[in-house]
Amino acid sequence: NSTLQELYDLGKKLFDEGKLGEAEPVLHEVVAINPKYADVHNKLGVIHNLKGDLRKAAEHFEKAL
Repeated sequence: NSTLQELYDLGKKLFDEGKLGEAEPVLHEVVAINPKYADVHNKLGVIHNLKGDLRKAAEHFEKAL
């Protein structure tokens, strides 16, 4: 799916640039379409951890494993 790949690429780029607030909704959209992206769950875990939401961070880290 080209839309999924575009969202994935955008989310990864924003994350890598440190634009975590912009990356978060894009990455959530990616895992809503395909929840099997371990690296996306890991990135979401990092974002939630930095926001202080440890419960959501743990959920995403567990899904990444």
